[in-house]
Amino acid sequence: MPPSLAEFQSRLTSDGKIVDNSLYLFHGTNCYRRMEINKLGEFMAGKGDLTFFCTSLFQAFAHAKIACLRDSKSQNDHLKPNSLITEPVILKVKFSPQLWNQVEFVNVLFESPDEIRADIGVIGNISSAYIESVLFCKHGRKLQEIAEIDHVSNFYAINKLRKLIQQRSTEEMILKSLYSLSQNISQKFNPNQLPKLKIVDHFQCLKRKNA
Repeated sequence: MPPSLAEFQSRLTSDGKIVDNSLYLFHGTNCYRRMEINKLGEFMAGKGDLTFFCTSLFQAFAHAKIACLRDSKSQNDHLKPNSLITEPVILKVKFSPQLWNQVEFVNVLFESPDEIRADIGVIGNISSAYIESVLFCKHGRKLQEIAEIDHVSNFYAINKLRKLIQQRSTEEMILKSLYSLSQNISQKFNPNQLPKLKIVDHFQCLKRKNA
Protein backbone atom coordinates (compact mmCIF):
# COMPACT_ATOMS: atom_id res chain seq x y z
CA MET A 1 0.00 0.00 0.00
CA PRO A 2 1.34 3.45 -0.88
CA PRO A 3 1.71 5.99 1.94
CA SER A 4 -0.87 8.70 2.42
CA LEU A 5 -0.33 12.04 0.73
CA ALA A 6 0.36 13.76 4.05
CA GLU A 7 2.91 11.11 5.04
CA PHE A 8 4.70 11.29 1.69
CA GLN A 9 4.75 15.10 1.77
CA SER A 10 6.37 15.03 5.21
CA ARG A 11 9.33 13.12 3.72
CA LEU A 12 9.88 15.70 0.96
CA THR A 13 11.71 18.67 2.40
CA SER A 14 13.65 20.17 -0.53
CA ASP A 15 13.87 20.84 -4.29
CA GLY A 16 10.63 22.85 -4.32
CA LYS A 17 8.45 19.75 -4.61
CA ILE A 18 6.05 21.17 -2.02
CA VAL A 19 4.71 24.66 -2.63
CA ASP A 20 1.80 26.05 -0.60
CA ASN A 21 1.15 22.54 0.80
CA SER A 22 0.77 21.16 -2.73
CA LEU A 23 2.85 18.25 -4.02
CA TYR A 24 4.55 18.55 -7.42
CA LEU A 25 6.01 15.58 -9.29
CA PHE A 26 7.64 15.23 -12.71
CA HIS A 27 6.76 13.14 -15.77
CA GLY A 28 9.39 12.64 -18.47
CA THR A 29 8.25 12.27 -22.09
CA ASN A 30 8.91 13.80 -25.52
CA CYS A 31 7.32 16.80 -27.20
CA TYR A 32 5.18 14.65 -29.52
CA ARG A 33 3.61 12.86 -26.55
CA ARG A 34 3.11 16.20 -24.82
CA MET A 35 1.11 17.47 -27.79
CA GLU A 36 -0.94 14.26 -27.82
CA ILE A 37 -1.70 14.75 -24.12
CA ASN A 38 -2.91 18.28 -24.84
CA LYS A 39 -5.02 17.03 -27.74
CA LEU A 40 -6.63 14.16 -25.81
CA GLY A 41 -6.96 16.11 -22.56
CA GLU A 42 -5.40 13.29 -20.54
CA PHE A 43 -2.19 11.32 -20.09
CA MET A 44 -1.61 8.25 -22.26
CA ALA A 45 -1.09 5.38 -19.81
CA GLY A 46 1.44 2.68 -20.58
CA LYS A 47 1.61 -0.98 -19.64
CA GLY A 48 -0.74 -1.99 -16.86
CA ASP A 49 -2.68 1.25 -17.36
CA LEU A 50 0.06 3.04 -15.37
CA THR A 51 1.64 6.47 -15.73
CA PHE A 52 4.95 7.09 -13.98
CA PHE A 53 6.13 10.17 -12.12
CA CYS A 54 9.38 11.06 -10.36
CA THR A 55 10.35 13.18 -7.40
CA SER A 56 13.68 14.01 -9.06
CA LEU A 57 13.81 16.37 -12.04
CA PHE A 58 17.08 14.81 -13.21
CA GLN A 59 15.51 11.34 -13.04
CA ALA A 60 12.48 12.54 -15.04
CA PHE A 61 14.81 13.94 -17.69
CA ALA A 62 16.44 10.51 -18.02
CA HIS A 63 12.97 8.98 -18.54
CA ALA A 64 12.27 11.65 -21.18
CA LYS A 65 15.39 10.71 -23.15
CA ILE A 66 14.37 7.04 -23.01
CA ALA A 67 10.95 8.01 -24.39
CA CYS A 68 12.66 9.80 -27.28
CA LEU A 69 14.76 6.73 -28.10
CA ARG A 70 11.77 4.39 -27.84
CA ASP A 71 9.56 6.43 -30.16
CA SER A 72 12.36 7.11 -32.66
CA LYS A 73 12.79 3.34 -33.10
CA SER A 74 9.06 2.71 -33.47
CA GLN A 75 7.76 1.11 -36.68
CA ASN A 76 4.63 3.27 -36.73
CA ASP A 77 4.49 5.73 -39.62
CA HIS A 78 3.26 8.60 -37.40
CA LEU A 79 6.22 8.08 -35.06
CA LYS A 80 8.99 8.58 -37.60
CA PRO A 81 11.91 10.57 -36.10
CA ASN A 82 11.31 14.31 -36.16
CA SER A 83 11.96 17.36 -34.01
CA LEU A 84 8.98 16.56 -31.77
CA ILE A 85 9.86 12.95 -31.04
CA THR A 86 13.54 13.62 -30.43
CA GLU A 87 12.99 16.51 -28.00
CA PRO A 88 12.81 15.47 -24.31
CA VAL A 89 10.39 17.46 -22.18
CA ILE A 90 9.28 17.30 -18.56
CA LEU A 91 5.76 17.87 -17.32
CA LYS A 92 5.46 19.32 -13.85
CA VAL A 93 2.25 17.91 -12.37
CA LYS A 94 0.35 19.10 -9.32
CA PHE A 95 -0.93 16.21 -7.21
CA SER A 96 -4.23 16.81 -5.48
CA PRO A 97 -5.64 14.43 -2.83
CA GLN A 98 -7.99 13.05 -5.51
CA LEU A 99 -5.11 12.28 -7.86
CA TRP A 100 -3.04 10.76 -5.05
CA ASN A 101 -5.88 8.26 -4.48
CA GLN A 102 -4.97 6.79 -7.90
CA VAL A 103 -1.38 6.04 -6.81
CA GLU A 104 -0.74 2.31 -7.18
CA PHE A 105 2.76 2.20 -5.68
CA VAL A 106 5.70 4.31 -4.51
CA ASN A 107 9.12 2.85 -5.25
CA VAL A 108 11.75 4.62 -3.13
CA LEU A 109 15.14 4.54 -4.87
CA PHE A 110 17.10 6.75 -2.49
CA GLU A 111 16.30 8.51 0.75
CA SER A 112 18.26 10.80 3.05
CA PRO A 113 17.30 13.50 5.56
CA ASP A 114 17.53 16.09 2.75
CA GLU A 115 16.28 14.22 -0.29
CA ILE A 116 14.09 11.36 -1.46
CA ARG A 117 14.11 9.89 -4.96
CA ALA A 118 11.16 7.74 -5.87
CA ASP A 119 9.11 6.49 -8.79
CA ILE A 120 5.35 6.83 -8.39
CA GLY A 121 2.98 4.71 -10.46
CA VAL A 122 -0.49 6.17 -11.01
CA ILE A 123 -3.27 4.00 -12.41
CA GLY A 124 -6.16 5.10 -14.59
CA ASN A 125 -6.93 8.31 -16.46
CA ILE A 126 -5.12 11.51 -15.48
CA SER A 127 -6.47 14.82 -16.71
CA SER A 128 -4.06 17.19 -18.44
CA ALA A 129 -5.50 19.92 -16.21
CA TYR A 130 -3.09 18.73 -13.50
CA ILE A 131 -0.11 19.87 -15.62
CA GLU A 132 1.35 22.93 -13.96
CA SER A 133 4.09 23.69 -16.51
CA VAL A 134 6.20 22.23 -19.32
CA LEU A 135 9.99 22.27 -19.02
CA PHE A 136 12.58 22.07 -21.83
CA CYS A 137 10.03 22.49 -24.64
CA LYS A 138 11.23 24.70 -27.50
CA HIS A 139 8.13 24.39 -29.73
CA GLY A 140 6.27 27.66 -29.48
CA ARG A 141 6.99 28.45 -25.85
CA LYS A 142 9.89 29.59 -23.73
CA LEU A 143 11.60 27.61 -21.01
CA GLN A 144 9.84 28.06 -17.72
CA GLU A 145 11.03 28.01 -14.14
CA ILE A 146 14.73 28.18 -14.93
CA ALA A 147 15.60 28.26 -11.26
CA GLU A 148 14.09 24.83 -10.87
CA ILE A 149 16.32 23.21 -13.47
CA ASP A 150 19.63 24.86 -12.54
CA HIS A 151 21.01 21.59 -11.19
CA VAL A 152 20.29 19.65 -14.39
CA SER A 153 23.65 19.37 -16.12
CA ASN A 154 22.02 18.27 -19.38
CA PHE A 155 20.35 21.67 -19.76
CA TYR A 156 23.70 23.47 -19.68
CA ALA A 157 25.43 20.82 -21.79
CA ILE A 158 22.86 21.27 -24.59
CA ASN A 159 23.25 25.07 -24.55
CA LYS A 160 27.04 24.78 -24.48
CA LEU A 161 26.99 22.38 -27.43
CA ARG A 162 24.69 24.70 -29.42
CA LYS A 163 27.03 27.67 -28.85
CA LEU A 164 30.06 25.56 -29.79
CA ILE A 165 28.44 24.50 -33.08
CA GLN A 166 27.60 28.10 -33.92
CA GLN A 167 31.15 29.18 -33.12
CA ARG A 168 32.66 26.42 -35.25
CA SER A 169 30.37 27.33 -38.15
CA THR A 170 31.63 30.92 -38.02
CA GLU A 171 35.25 29.79 -37.77
CA GLU A 172 34.77 27.39 -40.69
CA MET A 173 33.35 30.18 -42.86
CA ILE A 174 36.34 32.44 -42.02
CA LEU A 175 38.83 29.66 -42.78
CA LYS A 176 37.19 28.97 -46.15
CA SER A 177 37.38 32.68 -47.04
CA LEU A 178 41.05 32.83 -46.03
CA TYR A 179 41.83 29.70 -48.04
CA SER A 180 40.13 31.13 -51.13
CA LEU A 181 42.03 34.41 -50.68
CA SER A 182 45.37 32.58 -50.35
CA GLN A 183 44.64 30.60 -53.53
CA ASN A 184 43.90 33.80 -55.45
CA ILE A 185 47.08 35.48 -54.18
CA SER A 186 49.19 32.40 -54.97
CA GLN A 187 47.77 32.24 -58.50
CA LYS A 188 48.46 35.94 -59.03
CA PHE A 189 52.14 35.76 -58.02
CA ASN A 190 52.71 32.30 -59.55
CA PRO A 191 50.74 32.32 -62.81
CA ASN A 192 52.47 29.17 -64.09
CA GLN A 193 51.36 27.15 -61.08
CA LEU A 194 48.11 25.28 -61.59
CA PRO A 195 45.52 25.87 -58.87
CA LYS A 196 44.33 22.94 -56.80
CA LEU A 197 41.10 21.40 -58.04
CA LYS A 198 38.15 21.42 -55.67
CA ILE A 199 35.27 18.94 -55.51
CA VAL A 200 33.09 21.47 -57.37
CA ASP A 201 35.64 21.60 -60.19
CA HIS A 202 35.56 17.81 -60.56
CA PHE A 203 31.76 17.87 -60.78
CA GLN A 204 31.89 20.57 -63.45
CA CYS A 205 34.37 18.48 -65.47
CA LEU A 206 32.08 15.44 -65.26
CA LYS A 207 29.12 17.60 -66.25
CA ARG A 208 30.93 18.84 -69.37
CA LYS A 209 31.92 15.28 -70.36
CA ASN A 210 28.35 14.01 -70.01
CA ALA A 211 26.91 16.99 -71.92
